Amino acid sequence: MVRIISSVVLDILPHASGFLFAEMDLDERGREKVNFFSYEQDKQDCFPITVKTYLTHKFGEGYRDVVDEIGDFLSCDAAPLGKNGTAVVFESGEMYIFGAEGALVWKGMVTYQGKPIRDLAVDGKDIWCVVPERNAVICYSPAQNRVSLRIGGMDSGAFDEPVSISKSDDLLYVSSRKAQKVRTVRLPDYEVADLRKFKEPVHKFFKVGACEYAVLDSGIYQI
Repeated sequence: MVRIISSVVLDILPHASGFLFAEMDLDERGREKVNFFSYEQDKQDCFPITVKTYLTHKFGEGYRDVVDEIGDFLSCDAAPLGKNGTAVVFESGEMYIFGAEGALVWKGMVTYQGKPIRDLAVDGKDIWCVVPERNAVICYSPAQNRVSLRIGGMDSGAFDEPVSISKSDDLLYVSSRKAQKVRTVRLPDYEVADLRKFKEPVHKFFKVGACEYAVLDSGIYQI
């Protein structure tokens, strides 16, 4: 496991050849500022990108309308809904669905047993999210506006305050900051298994091709 980024990362977006990330920095007067970079895994190098490049990748070509609607574009998670637009989720459980051109289609609070969802991974027409306060992973159907499936729960040992989720092929990757581990959910049969155990909290885990990445307290690591 090799640490590749050690700065304060505010947001991270996987893409086909690596990932984009937003980094907190200080300007010459000591004021906080945000810089945007792309990490290319083949070159194992970072280079600066524009905020437009970052926003286009996160929200699509209609990013201007999306940002006008949501305001804070760093503390939310977003994922494309195929060719039909973009889903956006905040830690409060507030979800937005935007059309392909950036027009708002729907917004509302999504909860499970009264607790907010967090993060998202799109699977066809459905959206997988975590519910930290219910130790659960849920499948939400935007078309039906309801939770269609739950894995884990308060009486289950499957997850321990999961904080993020990602998808690759037929696997979901669920990160638990408290348990300091990543568990997988196999979508064909919903079997849950351990994948990685760390020595510090894990905030996010994702795959790009054959490479695995983990966001820990001490930075971003390639495994």
